[in-house]
Order: sequence, then structure tokens, then C-alpha cells
Amino acid sequence: MSYYGQTEDPSCGCYIAEYLPWCIEAILIPQLSTGVSYRAEITDHFNNKHVVDNIAVVGGKGVLELADLPEGLFTPFGGAYILKVYTMADLTVPYNFVFGADTYNCILLKFQDMTPLVEEAEIL
Repeated sequence: MSYYGQTEDPSCGCYIAEYLPWCIEAILIPQLSTGVSYRAEITDHFNNKHVVDNIAVVGGKGVLELADLPEGLFTPFGGAYILKVYTMADLTVPYNFVFGADTYNCILLKFQDMTPLVEEAEIL
């Protein structure tokens, strides 16, 4: 079910990330391996899916360039967004992230207006 201001995915027990600044150029996705090709899939509160293939991995972090997504997609007023990552070798099973002792196949993102402005933000 999806409605304004909230995204729900019944198959997803998402890790809830700290708020990210909305005016950034890139999101750093943790725990990815160099030499592996990944797809990032963002689902917005209208249940629209936005896909970026072959995201770059630098130092174990995927670099999701917001220029590769629709302009204005992320705002403080856009509710929650679900981020899933897949390897390009298997686009059917989401990548599993480990935070603490728990494993998650997606990350819930929310954005807010923050200062000072930064170019990129890391999912924590």
C-alpha cells in the first residue's frame, strides 16, 4: 500500500537510515564490493520505481549520483523512499545490508533541509 507521505512495502523490513540532507549530489551506499556491478532502485511514495544501473563503488561505498535520477525526486516533503540494491548478475534478489546484528534487504530514506550544504551524504 502506498499513500502520500509514506511508502510501505510489505515484503520489506527496511533499515531506517538517519535523515539525509535533500540538497546533495550523491548518496554513499555502504557495504558494497569493488569490482561488482550494482543496480540501485528507489521507490517513492507514489510507488514509482527509479533505477540506476552500474553505480560506481569507491572504497566499499556505492556512489549513487542524484544527477542520474529525476530532478527534484528527493525533498523534505517527499515522505519516505525505499532503496534496494541488486547485483547486476541477479536482479531478482535484493542485496542484504548488515547493521548491528540485523540483516536488511532495503534502506528507508528520508530527507530534510540541513545546513551547511554538503555534496554527498553517507547512509548511517
